[in-house]
Amino acid sequence: MALLRDFIDLAPNLMFIKDRRSRYVMANSALASCYGMTPEQVVHASQHELTASADEAAGFTSVDRQVIDTRQPVVIEEKETRPNGDVHWYETVKKPIVRRSGEVQVACFCVDVTERQRAQDALQRSARELEAMAAAARREADEKSALAAELDRRLAVIQAQHRQILALSAPILEVADGIVGVPLIGAMDEERTATLTERLLTIIATRQVRSVVIDLSALETIDTRTADRLVGIVRAIGLLGARAAITGIQPAVAHTMTALGIDLSSMITMRTPKDAIRLFSTKG
Repeated sequence: MALLRDFIDLAPNLMFIKDRRSRYVMANSALASCYGMTPEQVVHASQHELTASADEAAGFTSVDRQVIDTRQPVVIEEKETRPNGDVHWYETVKKPIVRRSGEVQVACFCVDVTERQRAQDALQRSARELEAMAAAARREADEKSALAAELDRRLAVIQAQHRQILALSAPILEVADGIVGVPLIGAMDEERTATLTERLLTIIATRQVRSVVIDLSALETIDTRTADRLVGIVRAIGLLGARAAITGIQPAVAHTMTALGIDLSSMITMRTPKDAIRLFSTKG
């Protein structure tokens, strides 16, 4: 239990459990720091007591109850206004958990995607500016040359912002000495896979990372391309002399991978990231 507590407190992402009345049953340090509190102070507090906006608190509570009532997980983007007025966006995975008493609670894992959201907003603003500039170019042919140069500059800005969005959508977390964790959330298209692989291999080479924990807990389904890309990432990790463990494979994902004939026998698979971290920590 102490190891689990240390693990969730190391995580920069928000991890917490709430009951049906949206009271916190467990919270890590990252969540508590959002409200200027300790995890112990957060426990037993309700969402409405901590969230500055009553509408936002009601929205969080509504989704929590949906997960508890349906016993079905959800992946959702949520906005929260901090007590100091700062607005943060989160990509949140919410899953039901059943206690021994039979009570159903909701476990949440939130990745702060505020910078990604701001980059997307800037991207949209840039796109609107480009449209306006293109219209002006059609009206004023004599300024076409100068306008083309400005369009090129703004397109370069958009491309840089797009690369930033890709990097922010694939977090790589240092969870222990020589061990990094990679929670996969959402679809792994070719561009996102290439960006994640490049960043991950760079970190392995420059930070002397020995082990990588790839967690699939947030993946409810998987297709052939995503599975092949996952295998490719694991192979690339091995080429640098590091070990990789895949954790949190959902039943539906396991069934699909078996049906697709994807062989994971040569890979390390564990039930939870904690199990993989314990294994790697023991082996050194």
